[in-house]
Amino acid sequence: MSKLKYQKKKNNILIVAAHPDDEILGCGGTIIKLKKDYNIKILFMTDGVSARGKKSKEIIERKESCKKLIWFILLFRCLIKSEK
Repeated sequence: MSKLKYQKKKNNILIVAAHPDDEILGCGGTIIKLKKDYNIKILFMTDGVSARGKKSKEIIERKESCKKLIWFILLFRCLIKSEK
């Protein structure tokens, strides 16, 4: 009979970075230290290249998406604080 090993549920960490590689430069050591005990996801706000140029429609869409994300994060923080 095989024994089932108990697996502790991991908490989640979301890292928000402006550009690819910013997360490594800013907190790479911390990511390595925490990756064993946490589920880590990284959200890049840009691809590091596409904001260069004159694609005003895409820039406006990107800014609107960022605003929505900020409101979502603020709402989520308020909900978490109210549960404590």
